[in-house]
Amino acid sequence: MTVAIVVLALAGGLAAWTYFRLEFPAPGRPFLLAARLVALAGLAAILWNPEAADWSGRGGPSRYVVLDASLSMTAAGPDGAVLWDRAAARAEALAAEGARVLVAGTRVRAATAGSLRSAVPDASESRLAPAFSVAAEAGAREVVLLTDRRLQDPVALAAAARRLDVGLSVDTAWGPAAPVPNLGVARLLVPAAPDGTAPLPVRVEVEGDWGEDSVSVAVSVDGVVRESRWLGGGPGRRLRAAEFALSPPFAPGARRISARIVRSAAAGSADAFPPDDERAAIARIGAAEPGILLVALEPGWEARFLLPVLEQVTGLPAQGYLRTGPRRFHPMVAPGAGKTAEEIGADSLAALAGRAGLVVAMGADASSGGALGAAIANAPRLLLFADDSAGAAIAAVAAGDPVAAEWYVEDAPPSPIAGELAGVSWQGLPPLAPLLPVARGEGAAIVVRRTAETEARPAVVLREAGARRAATALA
Repeated sequence: MTVAIVVLALAGGLAAWTYFRLEFPAPGRPFLLAARLVALAGLAAILWNPEAADWSGRGGPSRYVVLDASLSMTAAGPDGAVLWDRAAARAEALAAEGARVLVAGTRVRAATAGSLRSAVPDASESRLAPAFSVAAEAGAREVVLLTDRRLQDPVALAAAARRLDVGLSVDTAWGPAAPVPNLGVARLLVPAAPDGTAPLPVRVEVEGDWGEDSVSVAVSVDGVVRESRWLGGGPGRRLRAAEFALSPPFAPGARRISARIVRSAAAGSADAFPPDDERAAIARIGAAEPGILLVALEPGWEARFLLPVLEQVTGLPAQGYLRTGPRRFHPMVAPGAGKTAEEIGADSLAALAGRAGLVVAMGADASSGGALGAAIANAPRLLLFADDSAGAAIAAVAAGDPVAAEWYVEDAPPSPIAGELAGVSWQGLPPLAPLLPVARGEGAAIVVRRTAETEARPAVVLREAGARRAATALA
């Protein structure tokens, strides 16, 4: 502190000496010097960033309480008391001892002893790691959890405690003396995109208390039970996992997979929280539909370059296929991608084109007709690179024979995409060749000229018909 004051005084003295000895005299110099010294002191304070002492003699609380506000806390114990009421009362007692209370519901919020009475559980899952991180950032050295232990993020919670070096414990003084009869599906794990011709692996994790051979787990696909299995239990709380391999076939598309606990007559219907007896997940059976489908109808480097660029700028998954025969298409798979490269037929490619969000066809010509040409023409979003007039006709653009000359791009004319093209340095682009000439009209997004005196010709034409949009590159 003393060193900082001495350095600040020397800096102020240097400023005063410079002001009076080296600069021209001006009226009211003492006031101007005072303003300069105040500015210098403010700059020094910003760089120094001093911390104000707590003159009250005590800092903030080092003990925080995280109250689990998930819906499972609305369950009632054997004595009829609701778990939430017990936990809230315990949180009030700890707050009276000096702890600060955080409620972990749909969002993390601070609570006082008075506000806990009006709070209600509103979270569908017990995720306490975010509340623990908030408490640690606020200066907590010890965090106490009030929860029924049905946590969805126990690993993240333990990792945060180790990383932040904050004590973590679970308070059990608030709970009922006897275990709460609550059995539920803790997790349901299914593959994201399984093959519809292979067995579907499903893992179901059940937690809670139940008697020996008193419950079973039934796994359904779109509401139809495919397999069920009895689970052995025992005294005390425990976690039990069951592995299923559902037999094919499965209809392609999004399928709802659900796991539900079914109780036997001996177990009765006693359950403190029935909503967690079932859990569902969505699995997309079969190959994922592409967001972008690129079809290279002739070999070339342009398709290899354009495919990853489209995926990056749109954020959509992209698939590319190269035509290797009249009705054969080979997937464009990057080396080391670990994907299976299997050829598909024209009919399969046409089906993919009908489901893709954007179809990019490169090298469209007279040989691109048939089912594939119809699928490309009916794509809701189409980017077509035409090689001849027949290829341009797929996008309903009437073009003439190619003109083999060098065409130079001009500034973009008014169009729906002119704003996206603003700022592009067109003069730095290489010339285009050849060009399919079309009549100049509405819809030109990019125009080219052979020389300054020749007429401008469209190089990219936009067409819109209802919900369908197409952009055709003519050069």
